[in-house]
Amino acid sequence: MSRVYFIHDFDNCLVMQLEHTLKTIVDVYTRTALAHGSPFDYAETERILVDNFIKTGLGHTVFAQYGIDVDVLYHEVHETLFAEIDGQHDAEAYAIYEDLLSHPSHVHCVLTHGTTDWALNNLRATGLGHLFHEDQVIGLDKMGADHPKSKSPRGFQLALDSIGLSEADIPHTEIYFTDDSAINHPIPHEMGLRTVHVGPKVPEYMDAKYIRYRAETLACFLKTFQPHLDLERKTKPSRAQRLG
Repeated sequence: MSRVYFIHDFDNCLVMQLEHTLKTIVDVYTRTALAHGSPFDYAETERILVDNFIKTGLGHTVFAQYGIDVDVLYHEVHETLFAEIDGQHDAEAYAIYEDLLSHPSHVHCVLTHGTTDWALNNLRATGLGHLFHEDQVIGLDKMGADHPKSKSPRGFQLALDSIGLSEADIPHTEIYFTDDSAINHPIPHEMGLRTVHVGPKVPEYMDAKYIRYRAETLACFLKTFQPHLDLERKTKPSRAQRLG
């Protein structure tokens, strides 16, 4: 059986953040930027942050022009975020991923604009930490703030390396890239990866040539490889015992 490889975005793709988390992320970034010297009030700092995220997929980098150490800001924000949402994930809701991510011929890695520790900590909180080797979780701290997924192939090159591949393998290997942000799909598409947009259908990207597949959730997409799995089954006794 041929191997199939997957490079997954993290937030709202592999792990669906809690309903209030987006608001919390924006608030924590705004408060932290103000604490580090943003020259604007809360509302304007928030507006600049969100606008930069929409344009680039990153929020914090815009503050470098105001003399703020964005690397310090970035790490502090993610440490604060995890402290605020730690323990709030419903690990039982992720039990089906035990099977979805454990197919014997599938290899998975994570490529996120969050910190590597943010992804690892959240994976543990959802009970999925044992499914990923630490080297297969790549945050922006590894790829570099100047090389986000929307602008550079570097993260994808690191992801490929983490699963034992290189760009030379792409033409003859089945490799999928899953992400909820459409702006992150052009570069992997140009590289030859099979792009999968996860989440609501965004009208302005409906006809985008760089999006090859669409799925409501990552679980729905992964189920196409294992149609016998029941996505409605939320719990497994062995999983509950492991988490307990």
